[in-house]
Amino acid sequence: MTPEHALLGHDDADVRHAALVAAGPLIEHPLLTQHHAAMVGHAQRLPATSADRHHRGRVLDALKAWGPDTSGLEDASDIAARP
Repeated sequence: MTPEHALLGHDDADVRHAALVAAGPLIEHPLLTQHHAAMVGHAQRLPATSADRHHRGRVLDALKAWGPDTSGLEDASDIAARP
């Protein structure tokens, strides 16, 4: 397991969430976009396990950019926070 995958699968939810939020913008680089599919599963789990508005917003924005439907992942606060 690579170190970045270890953090994305860490036992501590705060570590997993921070790793995902940090990795999201990094994989937008053209040389790293092939990792979007691997990140989607991690990203789809965060809204179910995090109440942190910042983390939720960052991950939902990333998912929307990568293509998966996020409507079932958003709660009322996510919808209210949309620009």
